[in-house]
Amino acid sequence: MIDPALEPLYALKGASATRARAYTALEARSAALRDRADLVRDVAYGPGPRQRLDVFTRDGIGAPIFVFVHGGYWRALEKEIFLALAAPFAARGWVAINLEYGLRPEFAFREIVDQVTEAVAFIATRSGRWGGDGGRIVLAGHSAGGHMVAWAAAKPSLPIRAVAPISGIFDLEPLLHTSINADLGLDAATARALSPQHRLPAVMPPTLALVGGGETEGFKAQTRNYAAALRAAGHPAEDHAAGDYDHFTICEALADPDSDVFARLAAFAEAAV
Repeated sequence: MIDPALEPLYALKGASATRARAYTALEARSAALRDRADLVRDVAYGPGPRQRLDVFTRDGIGAPIFVFVHGGYWRALEKEIFLALAAPFAARGWVAINLEYGLRPEFAFREIVDQVTEAVAFIATRSGRWGGDGGRIVLAGHSAGGHMVAWAAAKPSLPIRAVAPISGIFDLEPLLHTSINADLGLDAATARALSPQHRLPAVMPPTLALVGGGETEGFKAQTRNYAAALRAAGHPAEDHAAGDYDHFTICEALADPDSDVFARLAAFAEAAV
């Protein structure tokens, strides 16, 4: 049953005045980058047609690696919209990677989460061919991507130096009571088992949890509560509500190397590697 109090906190498509404009602008910025000589497109990390990476490469060896995972509630959107969020890190000397994954309903929720974790492992073992150091990985992801990079950060086998979930969902339980779950197909047990907030191992990399200051209370509370849970478990974590950005304009800001929120993310990432 849909909870009318939770629905407007999470079901943003069709309710946002900025979503279409922000994503159209990002797609145009990303399209202008696709013919760059340093970009390798559609590197396969798995058998599915969406298990692909776009990689801004570096000459030489040993560069740190930035990985961005887009959102879309595990059911929508394409990496081609978000290449512009990797480009500012490429300009700072990083191997910068834009990651895509399979979607609902073709894949079960757990399979989608596992694809992102598998992609990070693939990047770690193959990054040398792109000029990167597989032991110096920083993950960032927006919305559903924020959930999945937080999940990957809890895998001790992955060489993740730091993680920056942006407008993420770390406790999936509220989504059970929204229209979004008609596509996700989560039950209570799976929602809890796949919630990063309820899976905090003994060792985790530093976390910077970002959220727009103009987002709904649902996303702001998710960010505050996750960072608080990390700190309570003894992990280095900070949360930051950035300006008056909403759930979509924060992505535009992160694609802008002159923005305050990009500066915050870049400083965090560079301190970690």
